[in-house]
Amino acid sequence: MCRYATPTVEGNFTTWNNATSTANYSYRAQCAVVEDFVYLFGGDNDSGTSNSAVYRAPIDSSGVVGSWTT
Repeated sequence: MCRYATPTVEGNFTTWNNATSTANYSYRAQCAVVEDFVYLFGGDNDSGTSNSAVYRAPIDSSGVVGSWTT
């Protein structure tokens, strides 16, 4: 499950929301936000095999994470 929250101008976060799932759910993966996209990379897949795929999802102007692509 991927979850996201939007930072506020006061330095807090809004309520955490569920985002769309990736095609290959990763455990212990890392993520980074670059401009209007969030990237998910590394980690292990459901069978415990290392995952080399890099996923990318757009972030809209209200902070909602869109669908993931590789």
